[in-house]
Amino acid sequence: MARKPDFEAQKRQLEAAVEAACARIGTQSSKAVRQVRMNAERKDAAGLVAACDAELALRGSHEFTAEEATAAVELAASLEDKPLRERIVEAFEALPARDYEEELVRVIDAHPGANYAVIHKEYSRKDTALVAGHLVYDRFGYFRSLIATEADQSSMLLIKVPKGKQITWQLRPEAQEAFASLGVLQPSA
Repeated sequence: MARKPDFEAQKRQLEAAVEAACARIGTQSSKAVRQVRMNAERKDAAGLVAACDAELALRGSHEFTAEEATAAVELAASLEDKPLRERIVEAFEALPARDYEEELVRVIDAHPGANYAVIHKEYSRKDTALVAGHLVYDRFGYFRSLIATEADQSSMLLIKVPKGKQITWQLRPEAQEAFASLGVLQPSA
């Protein structure tokens, strides 16, 4: 007599495989994550599709290799219990702010609560928003585990408040303290 298939065991096995695939997503190349997502969509594995979507959203426009993705995950894990201020200090010690990044931080600090138009006018470059985003983008691993809680990457360092049709910018207190300790800003009195 033929054995009946154990559908419950097959279901548990499939769930374990999906769970394992989800756990690997963070360390895969961006290209591989998109491929896994495509395969998962074809197999109607909604949980895996959602995990891929979340990972790709977190990465934004980063095109990580597997090595870069793994390094970012490992760095984020090593900083898991550290507060934002310490992460900012470590990130900018590892990759110091470029002159134009320091200039933008100083402009924002000098005009707390100013709208984007004012910040952009005071900043000497035309790529204000891009530079603001790259303050975190270039140091992604330091902020990886916190980015999902923010509207965008620069919001790790900035408080952005809609005011009418404009958005005001201000350094987060943790960022202000961190940049002061790094010598980018003058310490507050």
